[in-house]
Amino acid sequence: MSENVKVSVILPSYNVGQYIDECLQSVVNQTLLDIEIICVDADSVDGTKEIIGSHLSDSRVKLVTSQKKSYGYQVNLGMSLAHGEYVSVVETDDFIAADMLEKLYSIAKKEDADIVKCGYYAFITGLDGKYLTNEVSLDREGIKSGGPFSFIDYCNKSQGTDPFIWNALYKRSFLLDNAIFLNESPGAAFQDCGFRYQVYACVDRAIYVDKAYYYYRRDNASSSMFNPKGLVFNYNECSFLADKMQLAINGDNLKAHFIAETIIATMLTSYRFCLLNHIKDEMLAETMNKFRGLIKQMLDSKALILDDLSENMKNEVLLLLDSYEKYASFVEDKFSNLDKNATDFIATIKKANGIVVFGAGKIGKSVYTWLVKNKICSDLSVCDNSPELWGNEFFYTIVRSPEEVMVCDSKVFVLAAGKHNCEIKKQLVDSGIGEDRIVEYLYATHPLLCTGTMMDIFYSC
Repeated sequence: MSENVKVSVILPSYNVGQYIDECLQSVVNQTLLDIEIICVDADSVDGTKEIIGSHLSDSRVKLVTSQKKSYGYQVNLGMSLAHGEYVSVVETDDFIAADMLEKLYSIAKKEDADIVKCGYYAFITGLDGKYLTNEVSLDREGIKSGGPFSFIDYCNKSQGTDPFIWNALYKRSFLLDNAIFLNESPGAAFQDCGFRYQVYACVDRAIYVDKAYYYYRRDNASSSMFNPKGLVFNYNECSFLADKMQLAINGDNLKAHFIAETIIATMLTSYRFCLLNHIKDEMLAETMNKFRGLIKQMLDSKALILDDLSENMKNEVLLLLDSYEKYASFVEDKFSNLDKNATDFIATIKKANGIVVFGAGKIGKSVYTWLVKNKICSDLSVCDNSPELWGNEFFYTIVRSPEEVMVCDSKVFVLAAGKHNCEIKKQLVDSGIGEDRIVEYLYATHPLLCTGTMMDIFYSC
């Protein structure tokens, strides 16, 4: 078997008994048969191991128990046991389309690719148990499909970087030749950060497929995305990446600059996420001061060139170097108006007896998903002015005509039709709907934001 393995699939798990069977079923039932499935469990106590055990009658499935509770260690252990020409990591609260491995492997072989990446669906579970899925295409992310692309394309910004490691196949020899592995820090938070940027700094042939095959769960409360110590974990990853790449750079200034800019972007984004979601962990100041030290080290080694950063990023870095307190005050002031806008919008829709999302397109899907995710209102309707959409399924409701929903006296209308919002508002007012029952949706529509926490959807505003 080991001589014919095309893809080794690594499944790191810890107490995911609620999700592991669905995940494993999706991998076992792949249309690509020549695979091995390496389950590395960190000694779960919720029945996860027993569920994996029920699949061991399939000779392709292997179970390894790790006493070390570290996501990075688990993935590295799986990599060390792999025999496949390519490897893939699947998060065990997610699942994959039946033909994902076959499609990506076929492209990888044809293009002799180091990595092949695809789009994905961000999904949550609705009140009736059905999934609400929102597709994330790589083209939407500013990532050009096709290829091959290389490290140089990431450096000169002619190609974007996808932030995840699980929607991909990696040539195993590419990882081994470049000594690419995950940080083995404790827990399961953000160890993929260092891995992905090692990959980008070393890759010669990357192929991107603008089709979604991976299903990314966004409502697992134990996910590392919701860990209040996320900034601490991000610092650990940035420090690991800086140390590891410094050893591998060997005077390659281009790689040094790429890694340094990556560290800055990771730091600023992570800190803003904490403030936006009102995470006031006592270690914020301590961790940001550690980041200050890391920035100074990169400046001294000339890995970081401030003038290479965008003007806004450069100014934020200079402010942080001057004083953490000044930087924290700057970021809080920057988001104060955003907080008020968000609070006003939420207050309006929360007091409604029901909500009508006006617009059955992509914006409407984002708004509807966000409302369900945050349990703001269980009485949801969707309407649209396009007769061809009336009666069509929209998640687990149907699209109605405006006339059908206008009879609801107390419902609030959320305008989710983009450039048509103004004319729709006039249409509603002309029909007797009071302006106090009409709110225009002007916020983020990205699937990762509309499936996230209360404040995520306002992030890009």
